[in-house]
Amino acid sequence: AEAAYGAEAFRGRGAVTPFGGMALSAHGRDWRGGVRWSLGPSMAFGIEGTRRESAAAPAAHGVSLTFNARLPLFGGERSTNRLREDGPQRPGGDAEPPADPPAAGGS
Repeated sequence: AEAAYGAEAFRGRGAVTPFGGMALSAHGRDWRGGVRWSLGPSMAFGIEGTRRESAAAPAAHGVSLTFNARLPLFGGERSTNRLREDGPQRPGGDAEPPADPPAAGGS
């Protein structure tokens, strides 16, 4: 089970989420706690501490750091909700191809 609460951060451009959790099994129990930060939909990072308790072994502790980023490939992402400068859009979001220039020396 995990409990978390998110709050606005980075002047409204992201969120901070402290969390805590516990898991029970036949071998013992695990405790987790930490915080996750997100900066928009493309970047997130966090820190988490863990404690594993077992009757068969002494308690084990750990710390993990995470960082996730989505990087644009091939010149960035394209939005279909924005008008392009090279012509009107079709319903599917693609611009209409430019018209062929008139043929030289017509008949």
